Amino acid sequence: MNEPIKCVFVVSSTLSVGQAMNCCSLLAANLGAKYPDFIGEAPLDADGQRHSGLCSVPISVLKASPEAVRQIMLSEDREIDRFDVTSISQKARKYSDVVDWTRAARTAELEYVGVGLLGPKSRVVKLTGSLELYR
Repeated sequence: MNEPIKCVFVVSSTLSVGQAMNCCSLLAANLGAKYPDFIGEAPLDADGQRHSGLCSVPISVLKASPEAVRQIMLSEDREIDRFDVTSISQKARKYSDVVDWTRAARTAELEYVGVGLLGPKSRVVKLTGSLELYR
């Protein structure tokens, strides 16, 4: 039997509510781009109006210290797919700046403010089970 998959977004506890929402939107966009089949059909209501499809995989949003976000992002479990947002995205005015500054930075220099995880439930829980929900 295949183990169910789990998806979580872990955001830094140092982010403001607006920054956390922006971080989650970037993580969700990356998830949808890589796994378009996760987005369900856009259903019609009884009046024929189309509504947006939902993600077929529930996503929990958790909060962690900046160091915990970093450790989760850099963990070695290869069965978990990761999507990240670094602090560079908060400083840049243009996307080309994000690309240029990221290319110039070493992994050890990057500050991760959010990470999305997708993988076998037991492995994702092992990395995130002690974290609290973002509120």
